[in-house]
Order: sequence, then C-alpha cells, then structure tokens
Amino acid sequence: MIIEFESRGLLGRDTTRLFSKALDRTMMYRISKCFTFEAAHRLDGLPQGHQCGRMHGHSYEVEVFLESPTLDQVGFVRDYGELAAFKQWLDATFDHQVVNSVVPQPTAENMAHLIYLRASSMYHEVTAVRVSETGKTSAWFSPHSLPPIDMIIDAFESLAAEPPMTSSSRLRLARALYTIWQGSEPAGETDADAI
Repeated sequence: MIIEFESRGLLGRDTTRLFSKALDRTMMYRISKCFTFEAAHRLDGLPQGHQCGRMHGHSYEVEVFLESPTLDQVGFVRDYGELAAFKQWLDATFDHQVVNSVVPQPTAENMAHLIYLRASSMYHEVTAVRVSETGKTSAWFSPHSLPPIDMIIDAFESLAAEPPMTSSSRLRLARALYTIWQGSEPAGETDADAI
C-alpha cells in the first residue's frame, strides 16, 4: 500500500518510501470500543493542596483496542457484542465506586494497566487500553511500544497541536521515521539532522 502525497521538506528529504514501508509492516486490522463509568478517587504522595490529593470524581472513558492480522468468517476482528462481558465487569468493578478500593494508587496509568490485564485475559486480541479522566487527558497501557504508523500519527498530531515545528517535535518525528526505515529505534540520543 502506498500513500501518494508531497513529502519533501518535512525532514529535508523525500519520505514517501518511509511511509509506504511503515504501512507494509503494520498490515493489521484494528478496532476499538469505548466504555464509560462514573467514579471517585484520590491520589497519595502529592504535595499538600494538590487538587488530586483530595477525593474527587471523574466521568471516565475506557477505550479497549483489539487487533488481528486476519478476520473471522463474518469479517470481524471480534464482534463488538462479545465485549458485553467486559462492560459488565467494568461496571461492577468501577461504576459509582471509590476506585482506591480496587486500585491502591488509582492514577489513570495504573487503572489502564489493571484494565488491560483483565481485558486481555478475556479477549486474546486486546493490544492496548486507554483511560481518560477528562476530554483532554488520557493514559495508555500496552505491553508493546506503539507500532511505527501510530508513532507517526502521534508525532504529526503533536506537531499540528503545537506549531511551529520545534527541535523537540522534529526529533520525535525523525525518530519515528528512522524506526520505520531501520526497523528499530536509533541508539542513544539522536540529532534529527543526522537521521
């Protein structure tokens, strides 16, 4: 699969080959489903007066990601209806609860990890879980680093949110492209101009 687009100037060279190679390496069907619940928590170990140190609540959103290189006989990675058992567990465990009784230090990161462990034990296709406390924040857990195409998307989304391109964002994008091109991340600190 090749995406046709004007790519000169991004890093000062033609990156079309990098993108087509990334797509070839990540041929995977991916689906996700979002679930919501209301819950309260407080976090320990924060400076006195920190807003998260006192009991407070969130309208949580949990997104479960599943992927497979093949589809079943119907054409699904997994039928969304089969995720009903996960929703039942999520509601019974978290909805209108104090999350501290389930997760000792209930940061979004720790919750994403715990929820991933449960979801992946129920469905072998689960690859990641995202937990959001607000519409502007989220934490992810996956036992694997982001696939190269997701690294590129993440880098471009960061760039779009924070123009103009900073040296830090340029380096993130260069590392993502290098990872795709070489199949592994560059060792140590890397100057984006050297890639």
